[in-house]
Amino acid sequence: MTVSSLAASSGWEDFPFDRPGFDPLEVLNAEGHPKAPWAEPVRAGDRAAAAAALVKELREGPARIDLENSIPRVRLRWFGTRINENAGMAYDADEVVNLRYTGGYGLTHQFEDEIDWAHDPTGGSTMEWTWGLNRHFHWLNLADAYGETGDPKYARAWEKELRSWIDQMPRPPDLSQRRHPGWRTLDTGIRAGSVWPYVFEIFRHSPHVTDQAIWLLFSGQRENALHLMQSTAGGNWRVMESNGLGHVGILFPELNGAADFAATALKRSEQELAAQFYPDGNHQEFAPHYSAAGCIANFHTLAMLAEQNDRPFPRAFRAGLANAAHALARIAYPDGVVPALHNSREVVIPMLFNEVAFQFDPDTYYDMPWAEPESDFVPFGGYAVLRREDRYAMLDAGPRGTSHFHNDDLQVLTHAHGRKFAVDPGTPRYTNEEISHHLRASSAHNVVLMNGRDHEPGVIISRPQVPMPVSFYGGGPVQMAAAQRTLRQTGGDEVTFSHERVLLDVEGLGWVVFDRLTPPSPDSENTWEWIWGFDVDTLEFTRNGVFAIHHGGPSMQLQAIGNVNGSFQDATGQTEPTTRGWMLQPRVEDYIPLPTTTYLSQPVTGEAWLFTLHVPHGDAESPSRTRIAGVQTETNSWQLAVTHDNQSFRIRLQSDGFEITQATVWHGAETLADLLAGGHTLED
Repeated sequence: MTVSSLAASSGWEDFPFDRPGFDPLEVLNAEGHPKAPWAEPVRAGDRAAAAAALVKELREGPARIDLENSIPRVRLRWFGTRINENAGMAYDADEVVNLRYTGGYGLTHQFEDEIDWAHDPTGGSTMEWTWGLNRHFHWLNLADAYGETGDPKYARAWEKELRSWIDQMPRPPDLSQRRHPGWRTLDTGIRAGSVWPYVFEIFRHSPHVTDQAIWLLFSGQRENALHLMQSTAGGNWRVMESNGLGHVGILFPELNGAADFAATALKRSEQELAAQFYPDGNHQEFAPHYSAAGCIANFHTLAMLAEQNDRPFPRAFRAGLANAAHALARIAYPDGVVPALHNSREVVIPMLFNEVAFQFDPDTYYDMPWAEPESDFVPFGGYAVLRREDRYAMLDAGPRGTSHFHNDDLQVLTHAHGRKFAVDPGTPRYTNEEISHHLRASSAHNVVLMNGRDHEPGVIISRPQVPMPVSFYGGGPVQMAAAQRTLRQTGGDEVTFSHERVLLDVEGLGWVVFDRLTPPSPDSENTWEWIWGFDVDTLEFTRNGVFAIHHGGPSMQLQAIGNVNGSFQDATGQTEPTTRGWMLQPRVEDYIPLPTTTYLSQPVTGEAWLFTLHVPHGDAESPSRTRIAGVQTETNSWQLAVTHDNQSFRIRLQSDGFEITQATVWHGAETLADLLAGGHTLED
């Protein structure tokens, strides 16, 4: 007899205790709890009495988890979004009652009589919908709806699903089926730590939920933990698995194996924090959302749970976690939002920073880096952030990362007057769609392409032992970041070229981006394509450049000059002749056009170089008076003349290889060269 076929009663007469994993004599640790009311029935072999006594204790005892420090509520508090609304999920409790599910990427499916937990409505395009369903995020909707209304339909729908899932998804004997629809260790860890404890705390008091359902959930947590104990995964999987394993072991000490579950989870968490994070607090994937939601949130909630149960993590773990929060804060926009980099969504940092950095290491982390006009260089991430009052620009010159990487070497992001301008398009869907592949490619980022082809690092470095080489100066009237990378084209023959990029923030003007591109051979002829994607309302093209405009808000002016003849072109939402200008709209999880311009050169022989001038304006309706007056060149030396609001700027660069030896701005103020001569150095 299956558990789902049992009558919804509180009796135990027909309960299939012989089902593997649900026998009280196997599940409960009577030796460790000899005085518990259920221990004597266990010793006597009375399964029904043992289960009944345990459930009574669970129902009447104190709360096992502080819901305010549970992952669902921490995620909502930190990021402003619900974990059960992740990646397009929009589970509605009333629709779930009627077996209608809007899961991953916003795809809706209607089941008829009973949910099929292995069903894939994508027809094989991606398993993400099915894996998401087996994380049981929609149970959070049922629990919240029940908690708010007390309507028994939500409790009964949850119990029906619990019984159905246990019938259809028995724990596999080993990890050979890594892509199992219900037992990927990642999904097992998520439901064991994020969903089941929350649901348990809501439904344990309910008169509309049977004692059998409470026993099934309790015993099912042991099944989750036994599966997780086998895992040898690494990366963010290991973090979420450890969170789930720790929740089972700490919250339910009555379980056989609970002490091992808890000890293993805490040990693994310490090991993974040390292994996955660099000394500067950057996570090995260099994808902020994975660091924040995948790692920091899981470590934090497990640390809080352990502390509340007199099992605090050591000082080094707490300090490392605070350092990880601080690393994200250092690269956040002035409004406290961390950019979407690699397969990542944006991260709202203030609440996370307050609850992790302030709480775990208040003596070290008491400032709010995103709110201060101080530039910063985060070495292992390769993030050079140039800050000025109400202005932000980043040169992203970090390593590839271990997974979820994009080919975005040397891209530039900008933010001014409270709004984003040049952006990274962020995460794509995990599907085989053309645009999904495109968003991971170099052509989706603010970089330079040779002959219209995508590229990747010439030497792929996933886990550097030392920081990638970046020159940085963050003080005075001109701020600077510079780096050089060798890039290899993808598809066809392996052709490499060199890209040297300098980002300058010039006080009173804006940003200047200088690119020098060295082709495979000095006599080869190539075309070069500069890509700029802007999160703005519209792009307006003029004879001299482009305006990126937020209607009713700020605008950005682009101009370009160099040794190549070219022109700005609109590549927004382009699919022919090549794919350009797309992003994934958050929550809706649908691809939408991203206003994108390319500066496309005519064929040029040998080295190519270009100054791109970015001038932010606080009022989108005010006409700009900025123009490039000219450029002069010598060997390894360039001088750009600019007029802006009746002021004149001369910007001179000297370069030898990738090391920038001098960058000077003349504008009635001390120059960077003077500052360097006074003892300041570039960090290489």
